[in-house]
Amino acid sequence: MRRLLVLLVSLALLWCLWWAAASYGLRQGVTSLLQDRRAAGWQAEARLVQSGFPLRLDGRLEEVALVDPTGGSGLTADHVALSAPAWWPGFVTLDLPETPMTVTLSGQPFRLRAQDARMNLRLHPGTALELESATVEGRQFLLSTAQGALLSGDRASLVAVQQATDPVYDLRLETDAVTPGDVIRAMLNLPADWPRAFDALALRGSVGFDRPVDRAALDGVPPQPRLIAVDSLDVRWGEIQVGGEGRVTIDADGIPTGTVTLRLARWQRLLDLASDTGMLGPAPRNQAQLLMGGLANIGGQDGDLEVTLAFADGQMALGPIQLGPAPRILLD
Repeated sequence: MRRLLVLLVSLALLWCLWWAAASYGLRQGVTSLLQDRRAAGWQAEARLVQSGFPLRLDGRLEEVALVDPTGGSGLTADHVALSAPAWWPGFVTLDLPETPMTVTLSGQPFRLRAQDARMNLRLHPGTALELESATVEGRQFLLSTAQGALLSGDRASLVAVQQATDPVYDLRLETDAVTPGDVIRAMLNLPADWPRAFDALALRGSVGFDRPVDRAALDGVPPQPRLIAVDSLDVRWGEIQVGGEGRVTIDADGIPTGTVTLRLARWQRLLDLASDTGMLGPAPRNQAQLLMGGLANIGGQDGDLEVTLAFADGQMALGPIQLGPAPRILLD
Protein backbone atom coordinates (compact mmCIF):
# COMPACT_ATOMS: atom_id res chain seq x y z
CA MET A 1 0.00 0.00 0.00
CA ARG A 2 2.85 2.34 0.82
CA ARG A 3 4.50 1.65 -2.53
CA LEU A 4 1.22 2.27 -4.33
CA LEU A 5 0.77 5.54 -2.49
CA VAL A 6 4.32 6.60 -3.34
CA LEU A 7 3.71 5.70 -6.98
CA LEU A 8 0.48 7.69 -7.15
CA VAL A 9 2.05 10.71 -5.48
CA SER A 10 5.03 10.52 -7.84
CA LEU A 11 2.75 10.33 -10.89
CA ALA A 12 0.72 13.26 -9.62
CA LEU A 13 3.87 15.32 -9.13
CA LEU A 14 5.13 14.40 -12.59
CA TRP A 15 1.79 15.39 -14.10
CA CYS A 16 1.85 18.70 -12.27
CA LEU A 17 5.37 19.33 -13.56
CA TRP A 18 4.27 18.41 -17.11
CA TRP A 19 1.25 20.72 -16.94
CA ALA A 20 3.39 23.56 -15.59
CA ALA A 21 5.97 23.06 -18.35
CA ALA A 22 3.32 22.91 -21.07
CA SER A 23 1.56 25.98 -19.65
CA TYR A 24 4.86 27.84 -19.59
CA GLY A 25 5.49 26.78 -23.19
CA LEU A 26 2.11 28.18 -24.22
CA ARG A 27 2.87 31.50 -22.55
CA GLN A 28 6.32 31.67 -24.10
CA GLY A 29 4.93 30.84 -27.52
CA VAL A 30 2.41 33.67 -27.35
CA THR A 31 5.06 36.07 -25.99
CA SER A 32 7.53 35.14 -28.74
CA LEU A 33 4.89 35.62 -31.43
CA LEU A 34 4.04 39.09 -30.17
CA GLN A 35 7.70 40.05 -29.82
CA ASP A 36 8.50 38.84 -33.34
CA ARG A 37 5.65 40.90 -34.79
CA ARG A 38 6.74 43.97 -32.85
CA ALA A 39 10.30 43.51 -34.14
CA ALA A 40 8.85 43.48 -37.66
CA GLY A 41 7.19 46.85 -37.03
CA TRP A 42 3.70 45.59 -36.19
CA GLN A 43 1.43 46.69 -33.42
CA ALA A 44 1.10 43.41 -31.49
CA GLU A 45 -0.83 43.46 -28.24
CA ALA A 46 -2.68 40.83 -26.22
CA ARG A 47 -3.07 39.89 -22.57
CA LEU A 48 -2.94 36.15 -21.79
CA VAL A 49 -4.96 34.65 -18.95
CA GLN A 50 -4.30 30.92 -18.38
CA SER A 51 -6.37 28.17 -16.75
CA GLY A 52 -7.43 24.55 -17.29
CA PHE A 53 -5.46 22.61 -14.66
CA PRO A 54 -5.19 19.64 -14.50
CA LEU A 55 -6.54 18.19 -17.78
CA ARG A 56 -6.43 21.07 -20.23
CA LEU A 57 -4.27 23.99 -21.27
CA ASP A 58 -6.65 26.91 -21.62
CA GLY A 59 -5.69 30.46 -22.43
CA ARG A 60 -7.69 33.57 -23.14
CA LEU A 61 -6.08 36.33 -25.18
CA GLU A 62 -7.81 39.57 -24.31
CA GLU A 63 -7.73 42.90 -26.16
CA VAL A 64 -6.06 41.36 -29.21
CA ALA A 65 -4.49 43.73 -31.76
CA LEU A 66 -2.24 42.51 -34.58
CA VAL A 67 -1.76 45.32 -37.09
CA ASP A 68 0.80 45.76 -39.87
CA PRO A 69 0.82 49.52 -40.55
CA THR A 70 3.03 49.10 -43.63
CA GLY A 71 1.04 46.41 -45.42
CA GLY A 72 -2.32 47.73 -44.25
CA SER A 73 -3.44 44.39 -42.78
CA GLY A 74 -4.47 43.48 -39.28
CA LEU A 75 -6.83 41.88 -36.80
CA THR A 76 -8.45 43.27 -33.67
CA ALA A 77 -10.76 41.37 -31.35
CA ASP A 78 -12.10 41.59 -27.82
CA HIS A 79 -10.65 38.17 -27.08
CA VAL A 80 -9.59 34.84 -28.55
CA ALA A 81 -9.75 31.64 -26.48
CA LEU A 82 -7.11 28.89 -26.85
CA SER A 83 -7.60 25.34 -25.61
CA ALA A 84 -5.69 22.06 -25.89
CA PRO A 85 -5.57 18.76 -23.99
CA ALA A 86 -2.69 18.73 -21.53
CA TRP A 87 -1.40 15.38 -22.79
CA TRP A 88 -0.78 16.78 -26.30
CA PRO A 89 -0.84 20.56 -26.81
CA GLY A 90 -0.71 20.01 -30.57
CA PHE A 91 -4.51 19.59 -30.71
CA VAL A 92 -5.39 23.28 -30.52
CA THR A 93 -8.84 24.86 -30.61
CA LEU A 94 -9.30 28.61 -31.12
CA ASP A 95 -12.70 30.01 -30.24
CA LEU A 96 -13.44 33.41 -31.73
CA PRO A 97 -15.65 35.96 -29.96
CA GLU A 98 -19.29 36.55 -30.83
CA THR A 99 -18.57 40.27 -30.59
CA PRO A 100 -17.44 41.85 -33.89
CA MET A 101 -13.84 41.43 -35.02
CA THR A 102 -12.13 43.82 -37.41
CA VAL A 103 -10.05 42.30 -40.21
CA THR A 104 -8.08 44.74 -42.37
CA LEU A 105 -6.81 43.75 -45.82
CA SER A 106 -4.83 46.17 -47.98
CA GLY A 107 -6.07 49.04 -45.84
CA GLN A 108 -9.74 48.06 -46.18
CA PRO A 109 -11.39 47.21 -42.84
CA PHE A 110 -13.99 44.44 -42.68
CA ARG A 111 -16.15 43.56 -39.70
CA LEU A 112 -16.80 39.89 -39.02
CA ARG A 113 -19.33 38.61 -36.54
CA ALA A 114 -20.22 34.94 -36.08
CA GLN A 115 -21.69 32.52 -33.60
CA ASP A 116 -19.71 29.49 -32.47
CA ALA A 117 -16.81 30.45 -34.75
CA ARG A 118 -13.95 28.06 -34.17
CA MET A 119 -10.65 26.90 -35.66
CA ASN A 120 -9.29 23.43 -34.89
CA LEU A 121 -5.64 22.63 -35.60
CA ARG A 122 -4.31 19.09 -35.35
CA LEU A 123 -0.54 18.72 -35.40
CA HIS A 124 1.44 15.49 -35.65
CA PRO A 125 3.36 14.62 -32.46
CA GLY A 126 7.02 15.63 -32.72
CA THR A 127 9.20 18.70 -32.67
CA ALA A 128 8.37 19.62 -36.31
CA LEU A 129 4.67 20.16 -35.47
CA GLU A 130 3.54 19.12 -38.96
CA LEU A 131 -0.05 20.03 -39.79
CA GLU A 132 -2.40 17.04 -39.82
CA SER A 133 -5.68 18.88 -40.29
CA ALA A 134 -7.30 22.28 -39.94
CA THR A 135 -10.96 23.20 -39.66
CA VAL A 136 -12.62 26.62 -39.68
CA GLU A 137 -16.35 26.76 -39.00
CA GLY A 138 -19.02 29.12 -37.75
CA ARG A 139 -22.75 29.78 -37.65
CA GLN A 140 -24.85 32.87 -38.28
CA PHE A 141 -21.98 34.91 -39.69
CA LEU A 142 -21.99 38.43 -41.12
CA LEU A 143 -19.18 40.10 -43.06
CA SER A 144 -19.61 43.84 -43.58
CA THR A 145 -17.86 47.11 -44.34
CA ALA A 146 -18.68 50.71 -43.53
CA GLN A 147 -20.85 50.73 -46.67
CA GLY A 148 -23.02 47.84 -45.46
CA ALA A 149 -23.33 44.05 -45.45
CA LEU A 150 -21.20 42.03 -47.85
CA LEU A 151 -21.99 38.43 -47.00
CA SER A 152 -23.97 36.51 -44.41
CA GLY A 153 -25.03 32.92 -43.87
CA ASP A 154 -26.35 30.28 -41.52
CA ARG A 155 -23.20 28.14 -41.60
CA ALA A 156 -19.78 27.88 -43.24
CA SER A 157 -17.15 25.17 -42.88
CA LEU A 158 -13.71 24.83 -44.47
CA VAL A 159 -11.80 21.60 -43.77
CA ALA A 160 -8.25 20.59 -44.79
CA VAL A 161 -7.09 17.03 -44.00
CA GLN A 162 -3.67 15.61 -44.82
CA GLN A 163 -3.49 12.59 -47.10
CA ALA A 164 -1.49 9.85 -45.32
CA THR A 165 1.92 11.42 -44.59
CA ASP A 166 2.27 13.42 -47.81
CA PRO A 167 2.10 17.24 -47.84
CA VAL A 168 -1.17 16.97 -49.78
CA TYR A 169 -4.40 18.14 -48.17
CA ASP A 170 -7.98 17.32 -49.12
CA LEU A 171 -10.15 20.45 -49.02
CA ARG A 172 -13.88 20.75 -48.44
CA LEU A 173 -15.96 23.92 -48.34
CA GLU A 174 -19.60 23.64 -47.29
CA THR A 175 -22.11 26.42 -46.63
CA ASP A 176 -25.77 26.95 -45.79
CA ALA A 177 -27.91 29.90 -46.87
CA VAL A 178 -25.03 32.17 -47.88
CA THR A 179 -26.56 35.54 -48.76
CA PRO A 180 -24.74 38.37 -50.59
CA GLY A 181 -25.48 41.67 -48.87
CA ASP A 182 -26.95 44.87 -50.22
CA VAL A 183 -23.49 46.17 -51.18
CA ILE A 184 -22.92 43.27 -53.58
CA ARG A 185 -26.48 43.33 -54.91
CA ALA A 186 -26.19 47.05 -55.60
CA MET A 187 -22.81 46.58 -57.28
CA LEU A 188 -24.30 43.90 -59.55
CA ASN A 189 -27.50 45.95 -60.01
CA LEU A 190 -29.60 42.83 -59.53
CA PRO A 191 -33.38 43.00 -59.92
CA ALA A 192 -35.46 43.11 -56.75
CA ASP A 193 -36.91 39.62 -57.33
CA TRP A 194 -33.47 37.98 -57.62
CA PRO A 195 -33.07 35.29 -54.88
CA ARG A 196 -31.47 36.54 -51.68
CA ALA A 197 -29.40 33.43 -50.88
CA PHE A 198 -27.30 30.98 -52.84
CA ASP A 199 -29.04 27.69 -53.57
CA ALA A 200 -25.65 25.98 -53.30
CA LEU A 201 -22.05 27.00 -52.67
CA ALA A 202 -19.64 24.08 -52.22
CA LEU A 203 -16.15 23.00 -53.24
CA ARG A 204 -14.17 19.78 -52.95
CA GLY A 205 -10.58 19.37 -54.02
CA SER A 206 -7.00 19.11 -52.82
CA VAL A 207 -3.77 21.07 -52.71
CA GLY A 208 -0.24 19.71 -52.46
CA PHE A 209 3.00 21.39 -51.40
CA ASP A 210 6.69 20.87 -52.10
CA ARG A 211 7.50 20.23 -48.43
CA PRO A 212 5.68 19.63 -45.16
CA VAL A 213 3.52 22.36 -43.66
CA ASP A 214 5.09 22.60 -40.21
CA ARG A 215 6.67 25.07 -37.81
CA ALA A 216 9.46 25.77 -40.31
CA ALA A 217 6.82 27.28 -42.62
CA LEU A 218 6.60 30.26 -40.27
CA ASP A 219 10.20 31.26 -41.05
CA GLY A 220 11.32 32.40 -44.48
CA VAL A 221 9.59 31.28 -47.69
CA PRO A 222 6.45 29.20 -47.05
CA PRO A 223 5.86 25.79 -48.67
CA GLN A 224 5.04 26.21 -52.35
CA PRO A 225 2.01 24.63 -54.06
CA ARG A 226 2.77 21.81 -56.47
CA LEU A 227 -0.78 20.57 -57.08
CA ILE A 228 -4.21 22.20 -57.19
CA ALA A 229 -7.11 19.86 -57.91
CA VAL A 230 -10.81 20.65 -58.03
CA ASP A 231 -12.93 17.52 -57.74
CA SER A 232 -16.23 19.37 -57.79
CA LEU A 233 -17.43 22.98 -57.82
CA ASP A 234 -21.11 23.74 -57.31
CA VAL A 235 -22.32 27.36 -57.36
CA ARG A 236 -26.02 28.04 -57.82
CA TRP A 237 -27.67 31.42 -57.29
CA GLY A 238 -30.93 31.96 -59.06
CA GLU A 239 -30.28 31.52 -62.75
CA ILE A 240 -26.52 31.48 -62.22
CA GLN A 241 -25.26 27.89 -62.18
CA VAL A 242 -21.54 27.14 -62.36
CA GLY A 243 -19.86 23.75 -62.02
CA GLY A 244 -16.43 22.43 -62.74
CA GLU A 245 -13.45 20.24 -62.04
CA GLY A 246 -9.78 20.19 -62.96
CA ARG A 247 -6.23 19.36 -62.02
CA VAL A 248 -3.17 21.58 -62.34
CA THR A 249 0.44 20.76 -61.42
CA ILE A 250 2.92 23.53 -60.69
CA ASP A 251 6.68 23.39 -61.25
CA ALA A 252 9.45 24.98 -59.18
CA ASP A 253 9.13 28.24 -61.14
CA GLY A 254 5.41 28.48 -60.37
CA ILE A 255 4.33 27.63 -63.93
CA PRO A 256 1.04 25.65 -64.03
CA THR A 257 0.28 22.71 -66.32
CA GLY A 258 -3.12 21.07 -66.62
CA THR A 259 -6.76 21.79 -67.37
CA VAL A 260 -9.82 23.17 -65.59
CA THR A 261 -13.27 22.52 -67.03
CA LEU A 262 -16.08 24.97 -66.28
CA ARG A 263 -19.79 24.58 -67.01
CA LEU A 264 -22.14 27.56 -67.17
CA ALA A 265 -25.87 26.93 -67.39
CA ARG A 266 -28.15 29.15 -69.51
CA TRP A 267 -25.37 31.48 -70.58
CA GLN A 268 -27.67 33.32 -72.99
CA ARG A 269 -29.99 34.29 -70.13
CA LEU A 270 -27.03 35.58 -68.14
CA LEU A 271 -26.04 37.86 -71.00
CA ASP A 272 -29.59 39.19 -71.06
CA LEU A 273 -29.40 39.82 -67.33
CA ALA A 274 -26.05 41.61 -67.64
CA SER A 275 -27.51 43.83 -70.35
CA ASP A 276 -30.71 44.54 -68.43
CA THR A 277 -28.79 45.59 -65.31
CA GLY A 278 -26.40 47.81 -67.28
CA MET A 279 -23.29 45.71 -66.61
CA LEU A 280 -22.84 45.18 -70.36
CA GLY A 281 -23.37 47.88 -72.95
CA PRO A 282 -24.52 47.09 -76.52
CA ALA A 283 -21.01 46.74 -77.99
CA PRO A 284 -19.53 44.53 -75.21
CA ARG A 285 -22.76 42.51 -75.26
CA ASN A 286 -22.35 41.76 -78.96
CA GLN A 287 -18.70 40.78 -78.45
CA ALA A 288 -19.58 38.51 -75.53
CA GLN A 289 -22.43 37.00 -77.57
CA LEU A 290 -20.06 36.09 -80.42
CA LEU A 291 -17.38 34.72 -78.10
CA MET A 292 -19.66 32.65 -75.89
CA GLY A 293 -21.74 31.49 -78.84
CA GLY A 294 -18.60 30.20 -80.54
CA LEU A 295 -17.49 28.42 -77.38
CA ALA A 296 -20.96 26.92 -76.93
CA ASN A 297 -20.78 25.45 -80.43
CA ILE A 298 -17.55 23.71 -79.45
CA GLY A 299 -18.65 22.44 -76.05
CA GLY A 300 -22.12 22.63 -74.56
CA GLN A 301 -25.71 21.57 -75.06
CA ASP A 302 -29.26 22.73 -74.41
CA GLY A 303 -28.19 26.32 -73.82
CA ASP A 304 -25.34 25.39 -71.48
CA LEU A 305 -21.69 26.27 -72.00
CA GLU A 306 -18.74 24.01 -71.21
CA VAL A 307 -15.20 25.29 -71.72
CA THR A 308 -11.74 24.12 -70.78
CA LEU A 309 -9.09 26.44 -69.44
CA ALA A 310 -5.77 24.83 -70.39
CA PHE A 311 -2.28 25.58 -69.08
CA ALA A 312 0.76 24.35 -71.03
CA ASP A 313 4.30 25.56 -71.75
CA GLY A 314 3.75 28.71 -69.70
CA GLN A 315 0.71 29.74 -71.76
CA MET A 316 -3.02 29.50 -71.14
CA ALA A 317 -5.96 29.07 -73.47
CA LEU A 318 -9.74 29.11 -73.17
CA GLY A 319 -10.87 26.43 -75.56
CA PRO A 320 -9.27 27.36 -78.92
CA ILE A 321 -8.60 30.95 -77.84
CA GLN A 322 -5.05 31.75 -76.73
CA LEU A 323 -5.07 34.03 -73.69
CA GLY A 324 -1.33 34.62 -73.33
CA PRO A 325 1.18 33.84 -70.55
CA ALA A 326 -0.14 31.87 -67.60
CA PRO A 327 0.19 33.49 -64.16
CA ARG A 328 2.92 32.14 -61.92
CA ILE A 329 1.66 30.55 -58.73
CA LEU A 330 4.17 31.36 -56.00
CA LEU A 331 3.64 32.14 -52.33
CA ASP A 332 5.70 34.94 -50.79
